Amino acid sequence: MKKITLFTLLIMTCLEGSCQILNPIKDLKNTIRVNLTSPMLFGDKFMALGYERVLNEKSSFSINAGRFSLPELRRINTDEIEILDNRTLKESGFHIVGDYRFYLLKENKNKAPRGVYIGPYAMYNYLSRDVRWNIIMEETESTLDFNLRLNNTIVGFQLGYQFIFGKRFSLDLILLGPGYGWYDLKTTIKTDLDPEAQEAFFDALNDAISGRIPGFETVINPGDVKRTGGFRTSTFGYRYVANFGFRF
Repeated sequence: MKKITLFTLLIMTCLEGSCQILNPIKDLKNTIRVNLTSPMLFGDKFMALGYERVLNEKSSFSINAGRFSLPELRRINTDEIEILDNRTLKESGFHIVGDYRFYLLKENKNKAPRGVYIGPYAMYNYLSRDVRWNIIMEETESTLDFNLRLNNTIVGFQLGYQFIFGKRFSLDLILLGPGYGWYDLKTTIKTDLDPEAQEAFFDALNDAISGRIPGFETVINPGDVKRTGGFRTSTFGYRYVANFGFRF
């Protein structure tokens, strides 16, 4: 009789959800997430989604992809130049980055994907943009069509921390992501401005870009965005990201 009573109590306890033998807690190995940082730094056209997969208790890999863009320049007025209208005629761009993460078990009380991690990453960005400016210079109204093509590749090493809230939500912070980047920029224009007026316009354009695009001056020297041509360079880059995720 006592054996039957004990067995009945055990079954009732399991039905209430306290028995992990019949209803084990499932490890959540997948996370989908949205990049919160890039739209704030580079404008709301820069949108990226990501996916992280846990491989074991101390490692994972992730991939993030989406639309790449840079801030648009609406106002670059100076004493010599007045912008009447500035329109983006056509734009396309994409962003993709992958990383491998080692979660430091000695620093973390929990297994992946919670806590401190380190690991390598590789990132590629592409942007193509056609812009038309209607401007007044020296009391003369002119039109300037400007085309830009940008390719950017960065490889590096990152340090981050991932918070887990409850069971389903995460906040992933890449705190430090130094790297080395390669940049390829090409520009062309069509305009009826004379060479001296073009020079003045692009001087103003370079000044406006350096004040609007984060990190511009560390990559592109003043005057590198020119009338027609291009340049290639390599320099140190960085990665700083905050991601909000859902686990399943």
